[in-house]
Amino acid sequence: MRETKLLVRLLLLFICGAAQAQTPQPPVKARVSGRVTNPTGETLRRAVVRLLGKESYKQTVDANGGFALEGIAPGSYVLIVQRTGYSAQKYGASTPLIRDCFNAEQTSIKPEDVAALRQCAARAPGTVLSLKAGAELTNIAIKLTPLGYISGRVTNQDGEPVPAWQVQPMQAVFENGKRRLQTRGGGRTDADGYYSIGNLLPGKYILRAYNLTGSMFAGLNTDRQGKAETEAERTTYYPGSGDPAEASSVDVGSGAELTGMDIRLLRKRVYTISGKVDVPPGTAVGDQILNLNVSGQRRAVMNFMTAIVRPDGTFEFRGVDPGTYVISGSGVLTRPGIPPPDPFTGQMEATVTTADVAGLKMTVGTGATAVAVAGMVVSEGTKPPTSPTVLLNDPDSTYGNPAAAPDSTGAFRFERKFPRSKYTVNMQSLPAGFFVKSIRYGRQDALHNMLDLTGGDAAILDIVLASKVAVIEGDVADAMPGVVIAAWPRIPIAATDGGVKFTSPDQNGKFEITDLAPGSYYVVAFDDLDPGLLRDADFLARFNANAANVSLEEGGRTSADAKVIPREQVAAEIAKLP
Repeated sequence: MRETKLLVRLLLLFICGAAQAQTPQPPVKARVSGRVTNPTGETLRRAVVRLLGKESYKQTVDANGGFALEGIAPGSYVLIVQRTGYSAQKYGASTPLIRDCFNAEQTSIKPEDVAALRQCAARAPGTVLSLKAGAELTNIAIKLTPLGYISGRVTNQDGEPVPAWQVQPMQAVFENGKRRLQTRGGGRTDADGYYSIGNLLPGKYILRAYNLTGSMFAGLNTDRQGKAETEAERTTYYPGSGDPAEASSVDVGSGAELTGMDIRLLRKRVYTISGKVDVPPGTAVGDQILNLNVSGQRRAVMNFMTAIVRPDGTFEFRGVDPGTYVISGSGVLTRPGIPPPDPFTGQMEATVTTADVAGLKMTVGTGATAVAVAGMVVSEGTKPPTSPTVLLNDPDSTYGNPAAAPDSTGAFRFERKFPRSKYTVNMQSLPAGFFVKSIRYGRQDALHNMLDLTGGDAAILDIVLASKVAVIEGDVADAMPGVVIAAWPRIPIAATDGGVKFTSPDQNGKFEITDLAPGSYYVVAFDDLDPGLLRDADFLARFNANAANVSLEEGGRTSADAKVIPREQVAAEIAKLP
């Protein structure tokens, strides 16, 4: 009997042990720790450390600037550090994190924004952390760069203060292979003409003073009385130039406080452009807005005015400098007692030399001269959790990027008609894990070519998404801070970004570029490159001879060793850009 009881106990212990062995054990968590300092190594308190991945973790550093994020689920993460008065910094980057993702004041992030911010930060120069179960990364050192400050005074030619003018610092960036100036914040002058601008990253800036209400909205007052001014204070670049190419640049160092950056406004001869919207008989247009843009500078900073079309179809832009402009707009034509209104679009050029321009007739397009665009977004296999927005972009037009959101069935329709021109079809907010497989407009391939609306009958814009994304993985030899890996298709697509994908390597120099369509790609690593050029397939094509070549099947995965293009070689190609 005693032996029987012993056998039973042993059997129970064996069964319990086997059951425990079969029970899934929770994964061992990872840990990341380090210290945050300023460039000289001094402790920074109140800095916020964020680890962004499928899960997100946040911690404020202790009195010594230290942090220790524990209980981290295995996965891929981006480590970001922020503090008011300092630039946001991504771990492993040689320069501050681009403002496209984070800014110094954004210390509070909504949960629904974490995924988008993580995706943006992952593409920026720096290091992606690959954390396995039980991994411990210690002694991570991050130095935050203090932001700079500029102040000064704006006066007129008589030395009198000019209140309520906007002063903006601008920096040269790249877009579509060309340099352009992009604003970096700004400030408004007070009653005594003084302004101050903070939170500036180190670098060179062009300062510009302009009258916001006197330029951008100059034509919105439809009840103007009296004769237009023939002279006025104009947009002026520090210290007193009308041309940004002739302006003096302001070099803001790390944590610099530059005072006395005074701007003396130019007073110049100005002109008026006026005309009438020429509408078909029996129709009328009213309360519609026209835009006046500098020709060839559709996205130039503040180089535009707006004007309301009066009920009789007339319009007027006042305070215009000499130059060539594009007048454009869209709205509706109404027929008394006959709904619905008919959308219209219109565009024309006007050149101002030494006199007012009057009597313009702007012909608007409806019916034969404008096209209504509608379509369907469908998916092969898995349905995306959210539908992307469809954008049409005319690179040569002064229009913005009209957008249409698909309904629950995938159907979409743009609210206004489009002039008969050529457009790129772009997908905004395409969910992770999907790629655009095809875009067709009748017989047209609108994925690899621009959508051509210049002739023929209207068709349905059919967009097909697919979830069997391809992946490129590999290693970066001699990975260094600031390296970015880019992949672009050998057969370009017509989207604005040219189908370019890019990412950062992890702490071991390994990388993974996801959400790729099948096809052949070039793959190369750059030792720090302006984000605007990373999105420019034509610029990247200059490095085709240096790139690895890979071919991907739908849903496939392949490896590539990315060669690092040195900064000197990149700088030589940048110098050739206009």
